[in-house]
Amino acid sequence: MTVSQLTTQLRPTQQPRLPAAPVEYDRTYIDSLTSILRQYFNQLDNYTQSSLTNTGGRFSRNVCGSFYDTTTQNAAVANTAYKVTLNSTDSAISNGVSIVSNSRITVVYPGVYNIQFSAQFTRSNSGTDVVSVWFAKNGVNIDNSCTDIVLTGGAAASATVASWNYFISLTAGDYFEIVWSTPDTHVSITYGGTRTSPVRPAVPSVIATVSFVSAPLT
Repeated sequence: MTVSQLTTQLRPTQQPRLPAAPVEYDRTYIDSLTSILRQYFNQLDNYTQSSLTNTGGRFSRNVCGSFYDTTTQNAAVANTAYKVTLNSTDSAISNGVSIVSNSRITVVYPGVYNIQFSAQFTRSNSGTDVVSVWFAKNGVNIDNSCTDIVLTGGAAASATVASWNYFISLTAGDYFEIVWSTPDTHVSITYGGTRTSPVRPAVPSVIATVSFVSAPLT
């Protein structure tokens, strides 16, 4: 079944400019007034239809993005900031948000956005390793946005998933990046292919989704 989508932006209705009434009854004036009011009520009807029917409102296509990466991302040099890359876009879902230059989550419309991500960290050595993950806006680190993840256990420790969400205010054309670093080059963000017994889908190294929350607050 094909579901139609609302592709035009809703625009505020504008009150009509009503002509001044004549002193005496005038059929031409009444017809003109009726026509103006009819056009205005048509605007209201179109707005409510776009907002509340199955092709609008409840089922409108909001601004959002869904992305993932199908590569293993390595820390080639210790204590170096690496931008998390995302090489795949779910085009059936994404609208108004895109990936630019492999790592820049870029928005078309200004507003407050909720960014959610998960990254699967693994390592090939033993001991205890620390990974720092933080966020940057337009290439500048965001204050108080860093979290440290501790990997412990034997060699080739089980995958540790870093996952949380972050609210950020962006203007049109702004971009947002996820950044990470580690003092141990044995750590990576790991991709896993499809598996059997049972058949299971691939494991992206990173998954990131973006949701429009509200118009700019200031």
